[in-house]
Amino acid sequence: MAVNKSAQLRDQRHPNVAAVNDYATAVIDGCTADRIAATTRFDHGENHAVYRVSYLDEREAERDVVVRISNADRDADRRQAQREAAVLDHLRGAASPRLLHFAADTAFGGRAVMCLEYIDGRFEPLPTAAPGKLAELGSIVRRAHGVPIDTLAPILNGTPEQATYVQDRLGSMLARMSLVRDPLPRSVQNMFTDATKWATQTAEHLQAFDDRHAPVLLHGDVSAGNILWTPHPVLIDWEYARIGDPADEIAYLFGQNALRTDQREAFWRGYGHGLECESSGRIVERAAAWEPLTLFGSALYWIDLWSRSVRAQAAGSVDPSAPKDPAYYLDIAMRYLSRADPPR
Repeated sequence: MAVNKSAQLRDQRHPNVAAVNDYATAVIDGCTADRIAATTRFDHGENHAVYRVSYLDEREAERDVVVRISNADRDADRRQAQREAAVLDHLRGAASPRLLHFAADTAFGGRAVMCLEYIDGRFEPLPTAAPGKLAELGSIVRRAHGVPIDTLAPILNGTPEQATYVQDRLGSMLARMSLVRDPLPRSVQNMFTDATKWATQTAEHLQAFDDRHAPVLLHGDVSAGNILWTPHPVLIDWEYARIGDPADEIAYLFGQNALRTDQREAFWRGYGHGLECESSGRIVERAAAWEPLTLFGSALYWIDLWSRSVRAQAAGSVDPSAPKDPAYYLDIAMRYLSRADPPR
């Protein structure tokens, strides 16, 4: 993940700094302990500890790399990190930062770690972004969707047909419904139960769409916190990458950020450049159907985090994947669910 120079930094005396420096000197040519000028940890990063390592190379030039360490040491987290590393290696900087090194099981308590190029840029809120920026974002998302996926398919569970992809996406969402239980307020539980009905109907509608489009590589979480402007956009944090319907990705972007009509039109202009009108029209139609479903899925994702936080709090501990108070996660979940506009 590339990071922003202007981001607020944590205490530089964080106990992991020495280990981060050891790792950087071991994997980056020209980076030695005596030439590291600073190692700083960034405050953002929900699932990772993210560091910027600044050093002088053999020619006395200032260099920077990013070291990103997983917060968890579970096998599932290591497998996810391996998949992300494979995607970044395949992209080689196309719409993404370049991967410089990856290790799945390390001295960082068995947690996965990767070293990436540092990209000097900034984050911007998408709801207030000018339409021109959305057009640029549309172009870069289209570039990512156009990357050949033959070698990635076995790593990302194949290239599913439309009906299979939709069913799998709905299934992954509904699997979290088991978390919709006490101590969630009964009114909240009822809202999610009602939402499953229209979500299932929406999925059936999507399964019936013409399946002539080919599945593509999806970033999986195109949101403001994963877009670095340099000033042109670069997509970071590919941990949720998968192969599937491009309309799903675009609907997610539109819905998560509550984009205005003019912003959406600008995105489509950037995305549709060089795309046949018929193909573009089909993606636009599917995206409209996907949007409420993606909001429903996001609401359940935050319920998952709420559940982890509740369990940890009851045990007198903190879950590193959900370190905040349960109320924080529940509030976000309800905001997403309230914005999910079910089909008429």
